Amino acid sequence: MKKIALYRGKTIDCDIFKPTDYTSFYENYSVSGGNVGNKLFNTATEKYITNSYTKYEYFLYDEVNFIPFIKDNAAEEINGNFDLVLMPQANIFGNSDFHKKLLSMWSIGISKIKIPVIVLGVGIQAKTERDLKVLAESISKEAGNFIESVYKTGGTISLRGNYTKQFFDYLGYTNYCVTGCPSIFQRGKNFCIQKKSVRQENFKPIINGFHSLFYKKCFSQLFSAYKSSVYIDQDESARIFYDKNYFTSGKPKDFLGNKSITELKLMSEKRYHLFYDLKTRFDFLINNEFNFSFGPRIHGNIMSILNNIPGFVYAIDLRTLELADLFCIPYAENITTIDLFEQLENWNYNKFNKNYTMLYKNFENFLLKNNVIEKDLDSEFIKFDSRFDSIQWIFPEIVNQVQIENMYAKIEKHYALYNFLDKSYYAYSKIKQNLGRR
Repeated sequence: MKKIALYRGKTIDCDIFKPTDYTSFYENYSVSGGNVGNKLFNTATEKYITNSYTKYEYFLYDEVNFIPFIKDNAAEEINGNFDLVLMPQANIFGNSDFHKKLLSMWSIGISKIKIPVIVLGVGIQAKTERDLKVLAESISKEAGNFIESVYKTGGTISLRGNYTKQFFDYLGYTNYCVTGCPSIFQRGKNFCIQKKSVRQENFKPIINGFHSLFYKKCFSQLFSAYKSSVYIDQDESARIFYDKNYFTSGKPKDFLGNKSITELKLMSEKRYHLFYDLKTRFDFLINNEFNFSFGPRIHGNIMSILNNIPGFVYAIDLRTLELADLFCIPYAENITTIDLFEQLENWNYNKFNKNYTMLYKNFENFLLKNNVIEKDLDSEFIKFDSRFDSIQWIFPEIVNQVQIENMYAKIEKHYALYNFLDKSYYAYSKIKQNLGRR
């Protein structure tokens, strides 16, 4: 029996088998944060090692307090009882104090490991290609220590895409494999997107994004252009939906700038959602017959793709661009206007499907070569699926729904005034943010 130590964080997006209790969700979220996109690749990682020949256990780090192992003597236990360490990750190479502290924390932890550490799906956090070399220079010490600590165990690293490859090349490291994000392979080797005929009157797009995009006309007008569209968030609405103390003042001016009027309108119409359990999100997509996905959240689009819904990525940085490019998911970098139905009509299914088959085999070979798996990757997916589907998942009920509807009703009565205040608050916050960077 192979024994794998799964080295992961303690945030709520790692608890993949635990249904979210939305009545206490914000209390848990406010401690460590979380992102359902991260939950997607954490889920995929556990799926790949759920089989008859592998036993795995969790070993946690604390990314809030930068503690490499929460459990005492964890490294000694790992070295004495396990065959390898598996560490799923994402865009960990970023130019911030937080990223540097995380890399240093992991370097300290991994330096104590004497068995191979296999890191899955790491990537860079950078806006443009011009930023890559600057990033490499600014975090060369922290990134180098992390990478070398992995290599010294006899382990290796898989990369999200070709921009992360360039980053590694800048640093002078060549022992890697570009696999993409592990999240997309969890439907198995025969997965493909099947083209469906969609009439324009039946077009139902699912849209993802960030709060700041609601102040861009090309984005916010999508919700009036496509009346059947809904917005699915990944983390930003946790407080307004589930913090019981959020609406204490009841004054609209206290909320503008934190949430746009467009967001509040969508929330009041129940067209704005946050699903923190993958099963409820997937069921929502399928049961409501959505047929297109759009936005800058790469994992939001991958969640749709995994449910046979074509996706189009608004590539706002290299993090999203490298994955969209690698997986042949259609994307655009600069958008002033977009016809979502036209993008659905032009979606290249054959290109995506052919590329998926090639990348799936590449990822499977990476896991086989590094002794993470011993058989075909999808040969025992049913074991994970059976356990996952047997759980009683809870459809989210928004704790503050009534307060949100009442707030928007107040705003509607004086819409012109509050619209002006909303945009003014946001512009002021951007000025403060830019001044803070100088």
